[in-house]
Amino acid sequence: MGVYPKKGGAGMSGAREAELGTKINQRDTCGLANFVKGEISYSGYASYADQELFCRWKMIGVQGEASKDWGSYGVQGPNKTP
Repeated sequence: MGVYPKKGGAGMSGAREAELGTKINQRDTCGLANFVKGEISYSGYASYADQELFCRWKMIGVQGEASKDWGSYGVQGPNKTP
């Protein structure tokens, strides 16, 4: 991505890190892996939490097309394809 070199080992390009505001050399800048809500643990995110945060941030306000969503009523079945 031009000006921003791909960082070693953390998984996201420098451009994405800059856009999100996360730290270049950390995979879990915000400590998502330490978050627990009730019985739900997010510890599995330790190796890619910044990537997950970036994806979730980018999908805010984005909606799919129901006719192509396998979870939508009427799309599943032997003769149905998305």
